[in-house]
This record gives sequence, C-alpha cells and structure tokens, in this order.
Amino acid sequence: MALAYIGLGANLGEPALQLQRAIEAMRASPGLTVRAESSFYRTDPLGPPGQADYCNAVVLIETAIPEREEFHVDVGYFSQRFEAYGVDEQLDGYKTFVSYGNRVGDASYYFSYNRLESDAQPQTYFYGGSDTGAPPQSVSGAIRARDELSNTRLYFGDSGEVATTTDNIKMKLGYDWEQWSVLANIAYEGREGLSTRPNSYLRDSNGNAVWEGNVEQGGEVFSVPASRLGVSEQDRDSLSVGLRLRGELSERSALEANLNRFAILRDEARSSAANPNAPSFDGSGQVTDFGDTGWTTAELKWSVDGVFGEDVD
Repeated sequence: MALAYIGLGANLGEPALQLQRAIEAMRASPGLTVRAESSFYRTDPLGPPGQADYCNAVVLIETAIPEREEFHVDVGYFSQRFEAYGVDEQLDGYKTFVSYGNRVGDASYYFSYNRLESDAQPQTYFYGGSDTGAPPQSVSGAIRARDELSNTRLYFGDSGEVATTTDNIKMKLGYDWEQWSVLANIAYEGREGLSTRPNSYLRDSNGNAVWEGNVEQGGEVFSVPASRLGVSEQDRDSLSVGLRLRGELSERSALEANLNRFAILRDEARSSAANPNAPSFDGSGQVTDFGDTGWTTAELKWSVDGVFGEDVD
C-alpha cells in the first residue's frame, strides 16, 4: 500500500465545487482511499493580470488493498493564521483516520473511517453595489482594494469562515483466482458545512456593525444587499459503489472492466435572506434540494503486447 499527496486547484466557473467533485471522484475509485483532505484555500493567481483567484486544496490518498494484516491510526491537528481585507482569524482543524485490512488466502478486505473537522477561510469578499437612492447611513470600515479585474472597489464584508465536518466510511473486498482478480468498493460520505459567521467591516457612528442598506463613506454612496451577509448551511450524503474485474486473456493480452455508481442521497442547502443581526431579518430564506441524483460510469480496457513490434492499449 502506497501513500500519495495530490494538489488540486481551479479558478474558472465554480472552483470550490470543482474541487469537491474531484475529491468525490477519488473517493469513488475502487483502487483509492482518501485518508485526509485539507481545507479549501483562496490564493492569488500568478501570471497575466485579470485572472480570478484560485481555490486550492491537498488530498492524501492510499492505493491498492493490503497484502498482509495492516492497522493504521492517524490523528492530527492543524492551524492557520489568515489575514485578508477585514479578516484576521485563527483557523483550526482536526482529523481522525482509522483503517484495518488483511488478506486471508485468496480473499482480502479493508475497512476505513475518516473524520475531518476544519475551519476554512472566507471564499467570497463583497464590495458595494449601486446607490439605491435611499437616504444613506454614514459608516466607516469599508476597505478600498482592487478586484480580479483590477477595478477599485469598496469591500464591506465577507462570507466568513466555513466550518465543515466530513465523515467517510469505506469498505473494500477483493478476491483472486488463477490469473483473475475482482475488487468491490463501497464508500459512504456525510458532509455538513456551516457558514454562520459572515463578517461586516462597516460600523455606524456608535461602533455597531451595519448589515444592510444604503450607506456612505468618505462621500461615496453604495448599497449593502441584505442577502450578501446571510448565513447558510449545507448537508450532503453520498454513496459510491464500484466493481473492478481484471486479468489475463493470454500471455500477450489482458482485460480490465470497471463499473461505478455514485449517488447523492441528500444535498440540501439552506440560506437566510438577511443576516440574523440585520433589522430586516424575519427568519425567511431559501432551501435548495439537489438530492437523489448521481451518475454511473462503465469502462473496458483491452491491452495487447507486441502488436506491430510495440505494446498497444
């Protein structure tokens, strides 16, 4: 069994969603086990100007199934100091990984449990919208900075740290006979994400946080949409089932077949229409349900050695 670290990064479309889908694909692979994953980090792009910020993460995987009795326990704590715009926070995380595997005759088995609790830095920073025409409230605290297109903006807040808890349970069963082997894989993942601490950088004349409305700072009037600083929660449960068969057809040819099913059992997101500290907050919001979806993949590989003097797949 080997360990490997894989770096992930994206800055197009919905980067955080793309990284999450990549991790799910690795969890669904019969030959891999995700032992640990980092929080998602927002990083500045390198190269030509005008690029969007990157979302990055690192994943620790282990490959194959044990050929002998193996027991692993991995417990860890990690911490990061993050400062950007109006954010200055200590972000902490904890991980626990336990696995056991063995081989008995021609059969092998593997079980693992992985729990990750992490606080991730804010992924979105909000700048002022257009003047709504309403009488503005005088504020201070907005931060003048450039956006990804080098336009100067007044940033009034961010989405706050995201507290994520992930539980993953995985089981692999393998069997070898003669020149053939079969491997079955079942993995369940439950994930809860809480974004309940958005940050408002704005303060009124009494030092109180301002969460919405038309505001004015230094003669510049802009709006703070109530929904920008709302709170949110996401619950997601998924199940992956995979089967792999491979073996030799002859001394020169081999066959491998893979069948995988990934199902999202539950994917609910709840967001408030305003921050609970805002005067307009009345408990209303939005619930989005993407559950009961998924995909199935099938793959067949045939390789032959020595065709036209070369190996062919």
